[in-house]
Amino acid sequence: ETRETGLFQGGALAFGYKVENRKIIIDEENANIVRFIFNQYNSGMYATDIVNILNEKGIKIKGKIFIKNTLYKILRNEKYTGIYRYKDEVFENMYPKIIDADLFNNVQLKFKKNKYGRKSEKTNYLLRKKLTCGYCGKSINGECGTAKSGKVIHYYKCFTVKNSKKHCEKVPIRKDMLEKIIIDLLIKVLSKSVYKNKVVEELLKRQSLNKENVILQVLEKEYKKNKTSLNNLIDAIEHGIYSQSTNSRLHELENAINELEKQILIEKSKSDIKLSKNDIEKFYENALNYESQVLVNYLIREIKLYNDRIEIYLNSPIKKSSDSQDFSFYFTAIYNFEIEIYV
Repeated sequence: ETRETGLFQGGALAFGYKVENRKIIIDEENANIVRFIFNQYNSGMYATDIVNILNEKGIKIKGKIFIKNTLYKILRNEKYTGIYRYKDEVFENMYPKIIDADLFNNVQLKFKKNKYGRKSEKTNYLLRKKLTCGYCGKSINGECGTAKSGKVIHYYKCFTVKNSKKHCEKVPIRKDMLEKIIIDLLIKVLSKSVYKNKVVEELLKRQSLNKENVILQVLEKEYKKNKTSLNNLIDAIEHGIYSQSTNSRLHELENAINELEKQILIEKSKSDIKLSKNDIEKFYENALNYESQVLVNYLIREIKLYNDRIEIYLNSPIKKSSDSQDFSFYFTAIYNFEIEIYV
């Protein structure tokens, strides 16, 4: 009975929650730490690195420092999605949701890959799976080599250069150099008004050009027509005009309106959500608060690399529906930071 009513039963409480009046509620301060842990791990950061960041910031869990086992317990805890299981029963009214199910499931898949896959790469290549060669179109991957001095050097190298007899003019570039350039460029574009305003204005312009949902327009027109007929019929009944035919027509219109309301809701769910200027600005401003790996995964769709310039394709907060045009924007930058933005 306690579980069915959603009340706290006692015992250990998951990190990120607290109890008030026998109800489990979100402890926002700790819940933000939980979200940080899930987002960082999902972005590709190793558990050891996440633990180090938390401990460097002096964040503790129940008075103790974070260790990897503690982190893994959090990452495997389904309660953060609002699900509590007891034997064969599932309860969704006890734990408020801190993260969504998609993020949780992605993290569980990463657990499986890490468990059965080889962890040969000790270095975290920040731009892994984001780089494409601007000359041959192949991927650019993280590599390492040993200099004559014995020092290990990490760099990014075109797949063609490494694995094919074909020629590609793309020369390798030092890992730390390229990653610093990319992060500095992102911060520059997102923080300087001259660049950010152009991005926001162009995205708003593109959003306004999206195709309207024709089916939704037809349904709303039919709904308005039926609603007018129903109001006229009710008005006639109130003036004493009532028969078996009017009663039958009344129910017919009511049923039609109810069905149209359902169809309109379905079509509205398919339509693009129009974002305001402030919504778009916030999407990019919030990114500046993220750690470098999350920033890259959150914003960057693809980076085309040339010897003399970079093209960075960024994600847009405006999503396409089945009947609207897909678009994003990119900017090019010469290595001396001369920037041009295109949408």
